[in-house]
Amino acid sequence: MGKYAQLQQSDGVLLSAQEITATGLIQADNIEHQNEYYDFTIHDILPVGRSVDIVLPLQQSIPEFAIYRKYTEAQGWADFVENAQNALASTSSVNDVCPPPSSNLYTADLTEGDDCLRLTIQDGGPNDADGIENGSIDDPGGVAVQKVEEIVKGIDPETSTSGGGALTINIGLLLIILAWRQWQYIKTASNDTTG
Repeated sequence: MGKYAQLQQSDGVLLSAQEITATGLIQADNIEHQNEYYDFTIHDILPVGRSVDIVLPLQQSIPEFAIYRKYTEAQGWADFVENAQNALASTSSVNDVCPPPSSNLYTADLTEGDDCLRLTIQDGGPNDADGIENGSIDDPGGVAVQKVEEIVKGIDPETSTSGGGALTINIGLLLIILAWRQWQYIKTASNDTTG
């Protein structure tokens, strides 16, 4: 168990939002979390500085637009950093049991509906809360849902269904052109009858 779980005398690494708040040491995140936080420490990592895989059986399935958020005293809450040594993957449990970390059932990133989360974290890397290559990883974190603004940024305007505005403008222009041509026709016909 990590230090926050120990402070709450938790019986495991899973903490509720109420327990996290009760520590008085972790500020609230500015985005919405599922009501499950994980606080664990891994010791005796050899060689020092290597990455390790950790599987978390989730109480709730991964929601749409999910992200994994990490907490450090230095920067507060931030998105899990993914690179060559740090990764997120998920899968569904089999008979309510998550596959082992080495299983090829895990797929990259967080998949909506999955209930098993695999974290690959590098000792001393950006997702290690102590930030030091010391053979130990601290990981307070949890699953959250992206802000609406971030979701909207990710929508491709070419494939979105909001193209109705352009269609309305095009129809409007067409009507103006037709009206102008009709007016020109009437004006021309009028001149022919008067001349």
